[in-house]
Amino acid sequence: MTFEQAIVGIIYKQSELDDTDEMFGAVGTVYSGGGSGRIFELDGSNNFFTLSPDAKTLSFSTVVAHNMDDMRILVASPVPVPGAAWFMASALLGLVGFKRRQ
Repeated sequence: MTFEQAIVGIIYKQSELDDTDEMFGAVGTVYSGGGSGRIFELDGSNNFFTLSPDAKTLSFSTVVAHNMDDMRILVASPVPVPGAAWFMASALLGLVGFKRRQ
């Protein structure tokens, strides 16, 4: 899987998946939290993943005998558009000017 932004995190253990469902899960999706088998088992031969040097491509292999293999991939937010950066700089300058008046 290749993404436009860099991969900043990979969550593959059941407890971490359960803990991050609300924050990072897909809206409207009901996850099977608290159960067993919700893990991407890394045994090295059949189940593994690798990250490319630029951190944008995740390659993986999985063999599922029971339950399922899950993982959550977190990518960096896109760089803000120039207009948003300009707005942020203007707001900061306004705050500096306001502080000097006081």
